[in-house]
Amino acid sequence: METTTITFALRMPGGGPVTGGKVTAVLSGYDLDDGIVVGGTVEAQIAADGTGAMALWPNVVGTLGTTSYKITVTPASGTKFDLTGVIVPVSDTPVKLQSLIQGARVADLTSVILTQAQYTALPVKDAQTLYLIVEA
Repeated sequence: METTTITFALRMPGGGPVTGGKVTAVLSGYDLDDGIVVGGTVEAQIAADGTGAMALWPNVVGTLGTTSYKITVTPASGTKFDLTGVIVPVSDTPVKLQSLIQGARVADLTSVILTQAQYTALPVKDAQTLYLIVEA
């Protein structure tokens, strides 16, 4: 069965990497892919530099078309948060997690996509904002 590699690079509000913990993806239900029943949970460890990857079934190809992923980020220290309503595309190349967030709900946080320079230039970081850092 085909999968899409989802990559992530997680940072703390101070700019340093999230060190340790895990990212868990749970499909909201079961679906069919060419007659195969698909569902379940995938887990990836967060590396010391805040990065990681996981292979997820691209739920856009589901026969029923009613599933989405709930992705939970659980840092080794700090508060975990959930991303719900995540739809994974078909892709032969890795897809960055932050590109999937625009269609997802991020707990009760506001999400903002910034470059590292824009993030660094912020005079104050809001604790209720999820900052997604992308390459310039």
